[in-house]
Amino acid sequence: MSQHLYIPATQSTLLLQQFRHFTFTGSTFIIVFITLIIVLCFMPTPTFSTKGTLTATSSSIFHDKRLKGNNQIVAMLRMTGVDYGNCYLQSDPQPSIKMPKFVTLSDSDFENLSNPSTMDFTNSTQHSKIISYIAFNGESDFRDESNGMGTYLAGVIAGKYGDEANIERSQYNGIAPDAQLVVMDTFKQSAGFIEKDLYKELRWSRHATGARIHLVPSHSSQAMNPGYTTEAMQIDQFLYEHNTSIVVAPSGDFSSTASVGTISSPGTSKNAIVVGSVFGASNVILEAALDKYYIDRSGYNRDDISSKSHLYSSRSVSSFSSRGITSDARHKPDVVLPGEFVIGARSNGDSGNRNCDFSYRGGNGATDCPKDCSGHGQCVNAHCQCSQGYCGNDCSVVTDSSRTRVSCCANDCNARGICLQDTSTTLYTECSCTNSTQTYGLYCLNTFSELAGNKGFNVLQVVPSTTTAAAVGAALIAITRQYFLEGFYPSGAPIAANKMEPTNSLIKALFVNGARQASQVVSFDDNKRASSLRALNGTVTPEAGNGLVALDKVLPIAGHSTFRLLAQQSESLSTGQVHSRCYKIIQGGEFKATLAWTDPPSATTNSKHLINNLDLEVIVANKRYLGNQLTTILDPNSDPVEIVDQTNNAESVYVSNVRENDRIRVTVKGTFVSEAFSPQVYSLVLTGHFEGDSSDFCPECYVGEQLECATSIGRGYRNCTGSGFFSGDCIMTECYTGYSLVDRQCELGSFIRTSKNVIQILEGERSAFQVILVDAPTSDVRVTITAPSSGRRVRVKSATETEYHESTVLSFTALDWSIPQRVYVKSIMDHMANGDYSGSITIETESSDFNFNTRQVKPVEVILEETDKAFVIASKHNVQLLSPNQIDIVKLSLNTTPSAPVYIHYEVPDALRGVFAFQTEQTEQQQVSSVIMQLNETNWNTNEAQLLLIMQEQPESTTSALLWGNVTSSDSAYHNTIVPPLIVNLVASESSTQKNRDCIVQTFYVGNGASERTTRSCWMVVLGTAVLLVLEMLL
Repeated sequence: MSQHLYIPATQSTLLLQQFRHFTFTGSTFIIVFITLIIVLCFMPTPTFSTKGTLTATSSSIFHDKRLKGNNQIVAMLRMTGVDYGNCYLQSDPQPSIKMPKFVTLSDSDFENLSNPSTMDFTNSTQHSKIISYIAFNGESDFRDESNGMGTYLAGVIAGKYGDEANIERSQYNGIAPDAQLVVMDTFKQSAGFIEKDLYKELRWSRHATGARIHLVPSHSSQAMNPGYTTEAMQIDQFLYEHNTSIVVAPSGDFSSTASVGTISSPGTSKNAIVVGSVFGASNVILEAALDKYYIDRSGYNRDDISSKSHLYSSRSVSSFSSRGITSDARHKPDVVLPGEFVIGARSNGDSGNRNCDFSYRGGNGATDCPKDCSGHGQCVNAHCQCSQGYCGNDCSVVTDSSRTRVSCCANDCNARGICLQDTSTTLYTECSCTNSTQTYGLYCLNTFSELAGNKGFNVLQVVPSTTTAAAVGAALIAITRQYFLEGFYPSGAPIAANKMEPTNSLIKALFVNGARQASQVVSFDDNKRASSLRALNGTVTPEAGNGLVALDKVLPIAGHSTFRLLAQQSESLSTGQVHSRCYKIIQGGEFKATLAWTDPPSATTNSKHLINNLDLEVIVANKRYLGNQLTTILDPNSDPVEIVDQTNNAESVYVSNVRENDRIRVTVKGTFVSEAFSPQVYSLVLTGHFEGDSSDFCPECYVGEQLECATSIGRGYRNCTGSGFFSGDCIMTECYTGYSLVDRQCELGSFIRTSKNVIQILEGERSAFQVILVDAPTSDVRVTITAPSSGRRVRVKSATETEYHESTVLSFTALDWSIPQRVYVKSIMDHMANGDYSGSITIETESSDFNFNTRQVKPVEVILEETDKAFVIASKHNVQLLSPNQIDIVKLSLNTTPSAPVYIHYEVPDALRGVFAFQTEQTEQQQVSSVIMQLNETNWNTNEAQLLLIMQEQPESTTSALLWGNVTSSDSAYHNTIVPPLIVNLVASESSTQKNRDCIVQTFYVGNGASERTTRSCWMVVLGTAVLLVLEMLL
């Protein structure tokens, strides 16, 4: 009888969750890659959103200690400009504007790298926030566009309202409000961005202005490229040559929902701190402020935010935040920081006027347009959509032949495009915009800010971007540098004698050490309601790197923190050298060790870009952990997976629950250091509750480690005990002449031995070993060889026998004792996928000679590798339903007898909801959205398990989708095995033959009259067929 069961609705992304357990090698990667494309095509584009405060800054803790970025200079490279008239970028709230130092660079000055040290860039004392404003002669200007990114980022990093007593306004200060800024303006409104040599920009900003923190943004016009680009190489070269400079860069903003491998330059740099985006806030955001600044313009469901705070949190990754890994498999981004709900300064497009307008432009966007669109249009998102016959910002311009070009292209397309001529009227009435913008009526507006409407205070704005997250990172670096330069390390209080300047590798190690993995990726339905898409597990993930940075987890503050920080940045290693340090845990809790080094630049043409390879190893109590182990968060009670990282120049070990009195050994190894760049300087950061740096605390070994030992009669090994020290007894594996191995000890006498201690064979194959007498017996010796009793999967025979048995007997006499006798071993082919097997062949002796009578002989271990593979068989892989209530049947069976029931779960995919279902019984006509079928030892090959598929109603157009089955069983051979996907075709009312033919044509001639939906469905068939071909080759 067919097996049909009801089950509750489950997560539609179960297949994606299973990918985390795969080993991405060879053909398995092909399956995962193709399947991921298919799943993403079916799924609606999600928006990952959260709401929360910035745990990354813990600003109240650091600001209370006046750690606000004082005496730190942040260079903002490749900016749109900065509205220095914004009152958050002025030194006081007075109406007069204080000007920065303006510097115009000629091409010859820029190319001459010796000039920065001699030119005067910072002699202005007027503008306390922007100490130097650099533009390129004829190619950029000294202003920002309206709502420009440069002004916004400046406010996020170092914005400061002059009257700090005004809490209502100063609450929107930047994260490092006492830091200063250098602006390199490479944007001109009439020309767009200009590309300059990035290495030279970095050199100029360091040597001319004294900046040590360099923000390098990405631009949305850049194509996705996870490779090691010239920009990435230039950053690495600059940081390798200047070890006290640090570059922070965004992972990149992907135009749609970002997926694995969308990381882009400059985010592929090895030595920069590359930052992805999560939801959060750089300062206090009240519920009312959310309404003003972001909720209305984003479209998020306000009630949903209130009821699902666990999803709207700063540990959820932004949908647009580009993911790693890089083309050479390096982990990027390094960390994540808030890139949404972050408030910064807003440019009004005129730096010459003071911008301190706190009037609220809010509302719902329907009454926010100039002159209410003059009665000739509709107000949408704060911009007029004009009725036919009208144009202009306020729809006041009548489109007749007397009007000029500028009249009908608002603000001349905002200098982001070309005003096109309407051939029917010869008027210029439509904007053709550049790649970084999109047309909105007669405007060219930024996708992330202006298009959503400029609500909120005129002086402030919110721009979601990974560059925003990178700016948050630059501000945190300013606080971190001040912490060390003012002597807060190691006591947590400022002590002049402890002042030190941190290197770039130390700052990266601190950021990685202070990061804790982001918790989730979320998705949204059509009503903007959030649901969990999947959790993020692992030490490092493509979505969030090492996780969300929390400075209060790595920089202790006296009177607040109880943990200890150890920060070391001056030691170096060559190939083969090892440095070890040992500590003792004095209070249970977290312990984290992080290693980082500034790697030499690599050639962009190399296939692997890590030059020098150092490795981190931590022994906690008696367990060993390796840096960047690709497992879930490590715990003393779990067995770590030992994978050596050979691609990244930052490695961490995080143990969530060390115990009091645990001994810890931290080791840094010079696995390979190029002679051209030797020795390699590194930084090491440890955080936790520990004491000492002495060999007294060193654990001698870890569980599983063995130490070779020798005695006068043989040799063997010593095991590591639970206390972290080697045992005193030598476990013998080999005895010298005159001694025989008995129970892992060497005993005096002339006994018996075998030629092999271990036999490894595949199921169905055979092997052999010899039995040897060491000395002549005084009487006959009978040797009984017995196969392993468990499972009846191994048999033995002597050289004189023709059949294999459970045991065999060998006889040695005083005449032939010196001739070894062969024993043959065979593995029985049982045609069942019952797993690998190991057992022992026992050897017993009988003789009147005392030396050979009932002597124990070391068993021969047999290791059997299973060759039978378990998989699910489907009677067909393609189902076509032509009319409502038509039923098709797919029969399911197994290829081997299971040891436990096997459950196969199918669920209707989102693409077929409402028009397709499963039927529980052909006679009952009862339809469900999911089914579970059971196969067991009695029906595994009888074709009784039948999957009934029914078309509920005819779709408007032919629709295809992949139906995936999920397998669960306590039989490990079947659990999580791959079920060949089933292609379901629901045919519209036209002829199915013609539809199928159209499908093939549309597949290869996209855009030739084919609708988007039908074309994508046809791609499902092609991709699904590719998946089936790969699966069949593997199975």
